[in-house]
Amino acid sequence: MQEKQVKKLACFPGSFDPFTLGHLDVVEQALDVFDEVVIAIGKSGAKTSLFSFDERIESIQSLFPAKGRVQVQAFQGLAVDFAESIGACALIRGLRNESDFAYEMPMAMTNRSLNSRLKTVFFLTKTDFAYISSSLVKEVFTNHGDVSGFVPQKILTRLQKKYNR
Repeated sequence: MQEKQVKKLACFPGSFDPFTLGHLDVVEQALDVFDEVVIAIGKSGAKTSLFSFDERIESIQSLFPAKGRVQVQAFQGLAVDFAESIGACALIRGLRNESDFAYEMPMAMTNRSLNSRLKTVFFLTKTDFAYISSSLVKEVFTNHGDVSGFVPQKILTRLQKKYNR
């Protein structure tokens, strides 16, 4: 008797404002391990945004083929609750350096205590992306610097169009 194959779904939560080449690298690595990845854009009122919430969803969706292995969804509240609601088995987190690990480890442990079924899986970004963060991109872009080496071309085009550059 053949056992039914269950798809392995992972959730990659974040604000993604903007979505960087480092984020893209993490998604690509996750697709080597998981059948599907849901990029989960959380609503956070604490940060100043380059893109509105809806613009982030639309811009990230533009990077991935329709009905492919990557979905983009919005969520509010705890990432573990959202991940559980979509049937994810893991939360994906990207690490650039040891300070990221120091930040992510307590979060992963807290998430495990909230939902022991969900695993946190860390992916190390390529060295080329180890210094790139959304905050850095925002800082450089708002001061009229060149961010073309930090974000996918489609994101750069949207930034330039939105800010008339």
